[in-house]
Amino acid sequence: MFTSRAEYRLRLRDDNADTRLTEQGYSIGVVSDSRYHLYCKKMQRIASEKERLESIKVQLETDSHKLLEQNFNLTLKENKSLASLLKISNITYPDLMRLPTFGVTANSDIGHLVASDIRYEGYLARQDKEIESLIASYKTVIPKNINYQTIKGLSNEAIERLEIARPENIGQAANIPGITSTMVTLIKIYLKKNKYI
Repeated sequence: MFTSRAEYRLRLRDDNADTRLTEQGYSIGVVSDSRYHLYCKKMQRIASEKERLESIKVQLETDSHKLLEQNFNLTLKENKSLASLLKISNITYPDLMRLPTFGVTANSDIGHLVASDIRYEGYLARQDKEIESLIASYKTVIPKNINYQTIKGLSNEAIERLEIARPENIGQAANIPGITSTMVTLIKIYLKKNKYI
């Protein structure tokens, strides 16, 4: 699967496949107890390192602050946690490790995963809301006589696919190959605007 073509690719990163699938695999019996134990330990380490980075603050006018100014042209106006610094796109976990305030950790080998989780948490929360909204709307009925050509924003290819498939509801429309969540949203807007829902 090409994650770059996926609609919700932040959730489908190659570095988080085990966090997305191990729980499900274990629940259906395809992940061993030993593998699941390793997964749980890893998740605890990630959570522990996140908490640690949240608790460590870069104080103003300290050596760490001066390094941030020199290396990233970043002047802090207030004390900032190391975790909040990871939300600045050009600061990486190895950059934090070079700061005197970083301290010692046994979790540096999973630092890149911690950094990704922290950096994208706001986007992921927004994406999760979109996914929940989409799933909730799957049962919305699409009228049989709908004219897809009158829905602004749909490509000719999308119109053709929808005309051929004639989905009965939003869920079926979302499962048509080539129909993205953006196109599904356009259909929902059209239905609402024309008082079908």
